[in-house]
Amino acid sequence: MRTITKLMHDRLQLQSNEAMKLGLVKTAEGLDSALGTWIVRDDSELYSYAQEEVKNDIEQLIWLAMVRTADYYGHVFDAQNMQSTVEKMASDLMEEVRKDVGNTSGVGAYEPAVPGEYKEQTTLEIDE
Repeated sequence: MRTITKLMHDRLQLQSNEAMKLGLVKTAEGLDSALGTWIVRDDSELYSYAQEEVKNDIEQLIWLAMVRTADYYGHVFDAQNMQSTVEKMASDLMEEVRKDVGNTSGVGAYEPAVPGEYKEQTTLEIDE
């Protein structure tokens, strides 16, 4: 099961609270529901999550939504034909979120290091 950082969890919880105060009930309920499904990890925990992995995870979630929709209509869809739809929806979603969060490089925060690349983690200590 994939995880989210405590900082991300807390920020999204605050957004949910703000959405409720603004009367954006669907947004608040959607965020609350989504937050309830994630395991929270410590912000400093080492974590690797490649773009292909996130795309596969999103595609699996879209397949769940497609099955839910087909069941609603009471008909089975042609899974082979729908594969391109699933891939396009996943790519479109990733692109829209990338733009919305202001990521200009397209590289995720948890991409595994490439050979020869070192990821440094800075720790600040404050003497009082």
